Parts: sequence; structure tokens; C-alpha cells
Amino acid sequence: MTVERMIELFEQRMENTNMGTFDEMEHPLKMEFKRRDLCAFVKLNELVEGNCDIISAAEHDQIWLGVELEDLAKVITEKDIIFLVDCGVFISDESLSMFA
Repeated sequence: MTVERMIELFEQRMENTNMGTFDEMEHPLKMEFKRRDLCAFVKLNELVEGNCDIISAAEHDQIWLGVELEDLAKVITEKDIIFLVDCGVFISDESLSMFA
């Protein structure tokens, strides 16, 4: 998948979902961790392992995630995007982000 296509799919999912979706979804990570942010962090680590902190920056109530979009686009699926958006991940300023 290209980065552009991945961004498009993130934006489409963000337009078509609400923040309550996480509570309704069934996913093995949710069964284990039960917290949206932890599920997102674990899923991102599964997709693109790294040796730096998952949170790369924070300001006010927003955090930016230390995952390169180019690396993520190579391995992510539409199903993964749905899961991440339902966990509260979105694309902001060409990087992944979450509200705290």
C-alpha cells in the first residue's frame, strides 16, 4: 500500500466512525489489554517494530507516535487501519497521533 492510500483510508475511517466504537469491537488485543491506547501501541509495535519510544512528542492533549508512515504503509492492511482508528489513532501533520 502507498502512504497516500493509507492516509486516505485513515481519513475515510475517521469520517465514518465515532469514538465509542472501541467499546463495541471484538479483537484479541482488546481482550488482553482493555485500554485503547495500549491496544494501539501493541498493534503498531507488531506492525513496525522499533527501538525508540512509541510516543515521540506531546503537546497539550495530543501525542504523536514514533512510527514512520513509509514503513507502516508497507505492512498495514485496511483491517489494521480500522482497528487503529477505533483505538483513537489518526493522521495529523503527516504522522500518527492520538488525543490523550
